[in-house]
Amino acid sequence: MKRNLCFLAFFALGISLFAQSVEDFIISIESGGITIIDYIGSEKEVIIPGDIQGVPVTAIGEDAFAGQQLVAVTIPKGVVSIGKGAFAVNQISFAAIPETVSTIENSAFAMNQLCSVTLPGKIVVIEDNAFSDNHLTSITIPRGVKSIGRMAFYNNRLTNVELSPGVTVINASAFAFNQINSINIPSTVVTIGDDAFAGNKITSISIPDGINSIGISAFADNQLTRIQIPENAKMSDDAFDDSFINFYRRNGKRAGAYTLNSNTWAFARRSVY
Repeated sequence: MKRNLCFLAFFALGISLFAQSVEDFIISIESGGITIIDYIGSEKEVIIPGDIQGVPVTAIGEDAFAGQQLVAVTIPKGVVSIGKGAFAVNQISFAAIPETVSTIENSAFAMNQLCSVTLPGKIVVIEDNAFSDNHLTSITIPRGVKSIGRMAFYNNRLTNVELSPGVTVINASAFAFNQINSINIPSTVVTIGDDAFAGNKITSISIPDGINSIGISAFADNQLTRIQIPENAKMSDDAFDDSFINFYRRNGKRAGAYTLNSNTWAFARRSVY
């Protein structure tokens, strides 16, 4: 039902086919490109122009559209950078981000009502809080992304997360407090931060062989019934809930498959996957 509401909200916007007047923007010109540093218009459905007086718009500055009660935004092709808090604290349910964007900084879209978003393939780092406190139900992390920032997707409605091979670091609380029921962690991941997947509905997890660090409560408060631990796993003693950790310790922290049946953990040397 929530997904349908998001779908209806998108069509209810009635987005204009034309960009706002150039007088609605305060700009700066650097290196042959325009950075929008403030929005002073009254429209809540904003289409940012691709150029102003022939000069291309290449960046959205820090806090440029923050706290404006916007409901939709279209960013033009040619923009490469979206600054800190650029669209934070609005009511945006629809945001069109072009493939030219390679940088989305801290809290760029935090505290909105985004139902879905497609991340450009050029992004390498998803910075802290970039999409926290929204209504996202699904996200695909592009192949080029190496690091996912702290609380990047914290407190959304995610049920489906696809991590492409290439991700190496998932920072603290990156996907905490969502509704994820299944997650496939690529073999490229070496670090999973504190609370990274805490507060979800994950039922099974396989830790990659090359993992170097799993932080405190990384998988706490889930619904885990199957856990696959590799040889020489390096993880906090509190990475999972107490019931599993206590059994894992008693079992000598051995690698293998752990399963939960009738509230009792059991160990099998072979994989259960």
